[in-house]
Amino acid sequence: MFALLWLLAVLQLGYVRFVENRPLDSIGLQPVSPLVFAFGVVVGFLLLAVLSAIPEVLLQQFGRALPDESGLFLLAQPPHWKVAVALSAGVPEAILFYGYLIERVIELTGNPLWAVGLSTLLAARARASLAGRRFAWNGCRWPSVAHWHPHYSISGSGASSSSQGPRR
Repeated sequence: MFALLWLLAVLQLGYVRFVENRPLDSIGLQPVSPLVFAFGVVVGFLLLAVLSAIPEVLLQQFGRALPDESGLFLLAQPPHWKVAVALSAGVPEAILFYGYLIERVIELTGNPLWAVGLSTLLAARARASLAGRRFAWNGCRWPSVAHWHPHYSISGSGASSSSQGPRR
């Protein structure tokens, strides 16, 4: 699933650059100074390190292993895996729904509120359809709740929070 998200993002960037023949800053991807970039990376890793402690402490406290089919085993993965999940959840979504869509709707309508509203609506719809499929499968909302937190982002993994199989 990660590969598909990144492929869509790369295709979108290629479309902007080579089909529309526009620079990437036309969708908000503007260069930043190395200092600003480094600050963002440091803050991101610090947040990840702090938030990574939560599931680790809970797993040690309760001493239970999470079954692989639960999908929650992702919470106990090493930090580099969590970084990959977080980046794959955020970066392609930002490019597809917020970068490109907002800028082009502003060009069409001249109204930033319409652009933000439409973009937010479509992004929420994409997430809701995934959450609905998960809930229909096993009747549990926890994976859908957990994916809203960037540290626990398991959206798009196909993971469920129950090993009981489909809901009957």
